Amino acid sequence: MSMQRTMALGCWLVVAACAARDIGSETTGDESTGDTPTTGDTPTTGVDPCDPALAPLPEDQFAERYATAICEQKAACGCEVDFSCALDYVAGFASIRDDGANIGLTYDGACAARKLAGLVQARGCAMASAIDLSPACTLDCLVYRGTVAIAGACELPPQLLTAFLADTCAAPGSCSGTACEPPLPTVADGQPCVTPLARCEPGSACDYADSKTCEPQVGAGESCVGASVCGPRFFCADGTCVARKPGDDPCDTPEQCASRSCTDNLCDDWVWICEVAEGVDIFARHPDDF
Repeated sequence: MSMQRTMALGCWLVVAACAARDIGSETTGDESTGDTPTTGDTPTTGVDPCDPALAPLPEDQFAERYATAICEQKAACGCEVDFSCALDYVAGFASIRDDGANIGLTYDGACAARKLAGLVQARGCAMASAIDLSPACTLDCLVYRGTVAIAGACELPPQLLTAFLADTCAAPGSCSGTACEPPLPTVADGQPCVTPLARCEPGSACDYADSKTCEPQVGAGESCVGASVCGPRFFCADGTCVARKPGDDPCDTPEQCASRSCTDNLCDDWVWICEVAEGVDIFARHPDDF
């Protein structure tokens, strides 16, 4: 996804996760540890969103499948879920479908399945920015696409929610608001990622605080200047990546906590997705991440 597109979407993105019945409804622990998922973990579903054999999602099932997956993840994370949950979300996804049809875009069922697996199913209960960990095959595809070539005139879809899943530009371009622009280049470790602006390869991050180059993300005990080079389960403290803290541990900022919530200088067990409501609060990021 281009930086221009990311900035245009801004803070309306929020989180959801887990299993839609036909793409795989079983949530497992973290693959690297085998742990049972708990608040603060980032469980995987065993579904690879980049698998070319992943069955495309029929357009007439799009709204229901996404809505159901969000509600199932809320239930799996211990949130209060009433019987109207899926109905609350269906309208938002149906509006995406209708917008795509109204402005003449083409539906991509394979991308819809990848986004469901990579942006919804793979969510953890408290990892607010799992969207940043999704593979490029998830982030780069769009459920609805137009045909405008690079440099051609374009406009964003009328609804912000639709703009996250649709574009009037042909792949791999994205609409900056006035013209279709090429995607940001992806560069290797050691290459500049600020000037000029570029994306880093999977497993690496842009060290905005120091080198301004792509660097491998590191774990506990590794040196850091800014939080960007620490892996998703860690934050940078006094030049070293340390694990995010569980509930009731002392904290100064939300980034220090696994839940991303620090209240009265203590990490709490707040589960972000329990606060996600219908409307535009469907996919991506905790407000503290901006």
